[in-house]
Amino acid sequence: MEDAAVPGHRVHTFDRALALPGYGAFAQLLHTAIDVGIAASALDSGLVATISTDDLTAQLAGELTAQRFAAEAVLEKAGRALDALWSRPDPTDADRADAALQVAAAKVTTGALTVDVASRIFELTGTRGTAAHGDDGLDRHWRDLRTHTLHERRRDKAAVLGRAALTGEAPELGPQL
Repeated sequence: MEDAAVPGHRVHTFDRALALPGYGAFAQLLHTAIDVGIAASALDSGLVATISTDDLTAQLAGELTAQRFAAEAVLEKAGRALDALWSRPDPTDADRADAALQVAAAKVTTGALTVDVASRIFELTGTRGTAAHGDDGLDRHWRDLRTHTLHERRRDKAAVLGRAALTGEAPELGPQL
């Protein structure tokens, strides 16, 4: 789209990025979306590689599909929190902290769900899923996801959430929140 009208308060140049309300939450939301996307790709690939449709395999496929749904729903809810923050013309520190904590909760939740999905794909495919297929091997999804989720320790994010829940105090905001 060219020549779109954008209100001045919505324009943020790179040198002002850190001044963007919720910059850390936005960065963390992007990482969360990457994790959810990798897990979705892993599940899609695993389902294609699965031969059996017996009851146990179907049950596992259903569980993994439900986990993907949950991860996507949590990601969407966190995105709505950030959208709400950005819709405020003059957000408060409490608004910023609320959005950051919602994104942190999403990151903790999706980190656990997505790694589990990528790990359990091999239960669907059996040894066939571990065979090397160039760049299409299912192990690539697991390695990519596991490496990306280690970018920041989930337990640190969970501790921030827990402290905020226990004390009611907002965390210090920055690139990680």
